[in-house]
Amino acid sequence: MSDPQVPHANKPNEPEAVVEQSGRSSQNSAAKKRAFKQGIKFSLLLLVIVGLVMASRPLYGKLKTLHSKARASESLELTAHGKLDEALIKGKEAYILSNNEPAAIRALATVLTARGDSASAFPWWKALTILPTVSDADRIAAADAALQSGEFAEAEAQAAILLAQNPRSAEYQRLSARCKLASGDTAGALLTVKQAIELDPANPQGQLFLGALLFDSKETHQEGVRRLQALAPLKNQVGLDALMGLAADPNASSESAQSVATAIIHHPLAKLPHRLQALRLELRCRPNDKKNLLDQIQGDFASADPQVFKEFADLLLTLNEGERLLTLLPLNRAMTRVDLLEQHLNALASLRRWEEILAVLEKRNLPLPPVMSLIMQSRCESQLGNTTQARTLWTAAIRAAGTDTTLLSAMADYATRLGQYNRAQAARDRVAEIGASDPNALPSSDQMELRKRQLGNEFLATSEEIAARTKQLKTEFAPSSAETGERRKWPGSEFTADSSEIAARKKQMESSATPEEVAARKKELGIGSPRPSSGNN
Repeated sequence: MSDPQVPHANKPNEPEAVVEQSGRSSQNSAAKKRAFKQGIKFSLLLLVIVGLVMASRPLYGKLKTLHSKARASESLELTAHGKLDEALIKGKEAYILSNNEPAAIRALATVLTARGDSASAFPWWKALTILPTVSDADRIAAADAALQSGEFAEAEAQAAILLAQNPRSAEYQRLSARCKLASGDTAGALLTVKQAIELDPANPQGQLFLGALLFDSKETHQEGVRRLQALAPLKNQVGLDALMGLAADPNASSESAQSVATAIIHHPLAKLPHRLQALRLELRCRPNDKKNLLDQIQGDFASADPQVFKEFADLLLTLNEGERLLTLLPLNRAMTRVDLLEQHLNALASLRRWEEILAVLEKRNLPLPPVMSLIMQSRCESQLGNTTQARTLWTAAIRAAGTDTTLLSAMADYATRLGQYNRAQAARDRVAEIGASDPNALPSSDQMELRKRQLGNEFLATSEEIAARTKQLKTEFAPSSAETGERRKWPGSEFTADSSEIAARKKQMESSATPEEVAARKKELGIGSPRPSSGNN
């Protein structure tokens, strides 16, 4: 008898299992549907976010552009009111916000031009000329900046574009004439400005330009004078420029010069530089009235712009007014700027107060280049009779100049002008030594000219100022043949000679220790054969 089958306790009932499996399948299906819907929602949300981000980028860019234009507008307004430092800050902010915004570039170019920094402004104006939004005014400004910066080819290119667009524009013709003149084509400039006058006969700028060109030519000088005299009564910038041109006429009579000086003084646009030119004319016409003329005007220059004050200081030194300059420029003020300190030292040198100069040069934190300080000390020690100390300081100056052959050559020329031939030769020997090891280190004429411009303030006077002072005060020799080149003048200003020094120097130039030095000096200075003697500096 078989055992009865006992149902398995864990074996599910078939219908219940089917129901349970069906329930799980429904749950899975619902979960999948929910997951699918959530995925769709997430995808849609992601698309919306991406869309908003993409849409906001142009909006953000537009906002930056608007802010850039606003800053640029503020910069131009500040420039118009003469607040150039603030204008420059706003212009930089405009450019940082949008570095391809024409308004920002134009604002920077404009404020740099207003600051008188044409070299820095030129690249910004040029950047505007390659943009599709460039205007004719932008091209004119770019040409002006190029002319001021010596970029004559670029200036001519901009003028050519403007003339191609409008060949009958008198303004563009005048611009083209300026470019030709800057490039040395005087005949072309004269022809072009005459064409501009034919197109616009009443334009005073064209008449002024033509008058100036004729004035500068020996053959047409008198016609130029007549044209400038016709413009001089104008109470605008053209009239003032015409007066300043007439003030430079070396052939004018005393009556004419005095008339021009009076007109400049009373011109409504005249400022201190113009009044300084008028003062020069008055001093020429009334030399015996020098004290009264200077007393009347010196107060106006006491707080003048440093460059204008420098011009006035140079005039005072030319007139042997060292004491007056020291009154206007005490040491505490002079110590604030290198150019002012040089003027103060010039005044002391003109009065032969060598000990006071040495005392100043011994002060700490002196705003002078070390080489210049050593040269000045050497000069002072020479004047005080301390020959050994003077030579030691000169040697130290040569060492301080390092491998700057341009500076060393200028030092040699300076020593030659003072009759200190051994010291000049020491500087030249150093140049030759440097050149032997590196020929590229020798200065070119262009480098010398650049050095003179760079050191014009540091080293007391430009070659033109020295030449003028030499002619008026007769305290220097006429230039020798060796001194007429690019390195003709060491900017030594008042560190030159008085009448007793000239006599000693003449005697010195006529003496030499050896025949070799006689030949070298004759060749270097282009003078007659000196008489041998035992003396030599």
